[in-house]
Amino acid sequence: MIIEKIRIECFGKLEQRDFEFCEGVNIIEGANESGKSTLAAFIKFVFYGLSSKAKDSGLSDREKYMSWSKGSAGGSLILRTDDGRYRIDRVIMSSGQTSENGEKKISYREGVAIVDLSNNSPIKVKEEPGEYFFGVDADTFARTAFVSQLDGARIEGEKMTQAIENILFSADENVNVQKAVKKLEVSRIALLHKNAKGGKIYELEAARAELESKLEGARRINADILAKEASLEDAQAKLSEVEGKKSALARGIKAFENATILFLFDKLRTFEKASEQYKEKEAEFCAKYEKDAFMPDKEYVELLREKDQALKLAGDKLEAARARVAEAQESLEKVESGAYADAPDTNDYSSDEEAGYRGEGVKKTLTTLGIVFGVLTPVVLGIGALAKFKFMLSDMGFTVMLSSAFPAALTILFFVLAGVRASGLKKLYAKYGANNSREFEAAISTLKLIKEKKADMGETLTTLRFELDSAERAYKSAENDFATLARKWNNDSELETALKSAEDAVAELEKMRSEASKLSETILNLKTQLSPYDEAALRADSTISGTVVEVNEENVAEKRRELEFFVSQAKANETRIHELEKELAALRPQCENPARIAEKIALVKAYIDEYTKKHAAYMLAIEKILEAGDGMRENVSPKLAEYTCKLMGGVTGGKYREIGVDSELNVTVNTDGAARKLDYLSAGTQDAAYVSLRLALINTLFRKTSPSVIFDESFSRLDADRLGGMMKLATTLSESGVQSLILTSGEREAETMKNIGEYNVISMERA
Repeated sequence: MIIEKIRIECFGKLEQRDFEFCEGVNIIEGANESGKSTLAAFIKFVFYGLSSKAKDSGLSDREKYMSWSKGSAGGSLILRTDDGRYRIDRVIMSSGQTSENGEKKISYREGVAIVDLSNNSPIKVKEEPGEYFFGVDADTFARTAFVSQLDGARIEGEKMTQAIENILFSADENVNVQKAVKKLEVSRIALLHKNAKGGKIYELEAARAELESKLEGARRINADILAKEASLEDAQAKLSEVEGKKSALARGIKAFENATILFLFDKLRTFEKASEQYKEKEAEFCAKYEKDAFMPDKEYVELLREKDQALKLAGDKLEAARARVAEAQESLEKVESGAYADAPDTNDYSSDEEAGYRGEGVKKTLTTLGIVFGVLTPVVLGIGALAKFKFMLSDMGFTVMLSSAFPAALTILFFVLAGVRASGLKKLYAKYGANNSREFEAAISTLKLIKEKKADMGETLTTLRFELDSAERAYKSAENDFATLARKWNNDSELETALKSAEDAVAELEKMRSEASKLSETILNLKTQLSPYDEAALRADSTISGTVVEVNEENVAEKRRELEFFVSQAKANETRIHELEKELAALRPQCENPARIAEKIALVKAYIDEYTKKHAAYMLAIEKILEAGDGMRENVSPKLAEYTCKLMGGVTGGKYREIGVDSELNVTVNTDGAARKLDYLSAGTQDAAYVSLRLALINTLFRKTSPSVIFDESFSRLDADRLGGMMKLATTLSESGVQSLILTSGEREAETMKNIGEYNVISMERA
């Protein structure tokens, strides 16, 4: 396949750009960010569209390559194959936003068309243009013919080996061997799960077990139905017998109850007559005791009794007040006629007490001074005598002796004054009948207390006399109240007699009314009890038809208990009959025909045998398909290794002539006498090996048309020798009709090709 021309309307950063290519090697040069990778992505877009899945960068191809200014992507590509020339037109554009689960999403409309340029007629195909022309899907195309600068030359082995297996096994990559195995596995699982816990066989086994259980249950239910029907007949017979006994006993009790009720009606009439007699007796009594249109009652007696108690209480209080006044008067008289009755009567004893205290103090002071100067006089006289006679100081000694006369005179003066003060105190003490200061102080203290006591007793006596006066008034008032109330009913009687008469009359009347009340209450109770009954109907219904059990007052309690027992027994039998009928109603629909259940079991067993054989066939088919797939991958690996080694030898100048490719597309290289993984070799050697493997895969997988091989900055890690080998490889591919598109940011590829062969250079800036 040869790509002749590309027209980009808008794609990523590229808009209104045209590119023309020749057969063989095409080198597209451009600086970084000039749009080389975008051009390569456009070629893939034309053949396979744009993916909506987000990549590691967070953006999907659709978001990344939609035109930044127009919000769409589109263009065309003209290609030539052995069958003719074709144009592929493709466009994708946004059709607005939609809301899904609260999130806003952009929806897109996409159009693609393949036109046969020999007659300008469209070709209708269901698959993508790349699948139509190459026979492979987008993933296989990207991992073989599209060597992107982002993923290098490496290949994801698992997905590619799957594609190899599908193509070789079915001659169609879309016929997926693994999918076929999965379909068989789904069919197998539908019959029986791996853990034998699901699937049709498991369900049929469960159904067979359930049917066998139903068969056993049907036999058991039949026996149960027969037993319950027998029990039902027995319960119905017992109920009929109990109902007969219950009816006869109920009629007997009814007859006894009717007779009892009629007896109560008779008793009610007697009580009503007695009640009328009590009313007449009460009227006669009231007429006898009533005076001046007044008849004493309980309230009057209670009020009379209350006034009597008040009178007695007022009398007691009056006597107590009189006693307290007499006692206070006697105490006051005793105090006034006591031992100090002759003492001077004064309002204040404090001045005499102060005079006595002060006089005693002055007397003690004068006496003390007289003693002091009395002692000082002989001392001074002695000092003067010593000075004159012993120390021969005649003048001085005489003077000192003469000076002793002064303290002697003072001594006499102080003692005289003390005597005068003592005489005055004696007169003061005699006034109170005391001989000394101690008796004087005691008398003064006693007189003060007597004075205070007299004052207190006087106040107390005044208060008590006031209370006595109040008590006398209260007694008089109580006496008047009692007399007034007593005279209301009995004018002539004494107060005591009036109270006694009223109490007796009220007691007799209350007794009479109490008896009448009890009788009225009895009548009311009887009327309440008899209210549900019609006396006339009961007297008319004197007989009860049917068998009647004899019931009387002695055995009625026992007969009622018997009736309760029969009622309970009848209810129990009715409940038992109802339960048996419900159980039979539930059991009869459940009772299937055992023969029909046995037929169903046989049919289920036949299905189990059939599905078991199918399950075994599925297992065998899955095993053989997987064995065949493994064998094919093992058979193709040597061919891939041989072709890869051939291409690799040309790139490396024959350095690596022995290369191995296993069934998972892992590459090993024999170097230094040992097989080594590519990871041990240089980055350039790894790229050369994987590019050779990609070309070998193209040779193996692309059976409809060989694609143009796109190298997007794929040779940046190769040295000059490896790059020369890779350019020779591209030239070799062109000789077999394979077009190469080499996108690069440098001029190394073009310079290298000058010494190898023909090539075409396209500048991104000039195109």
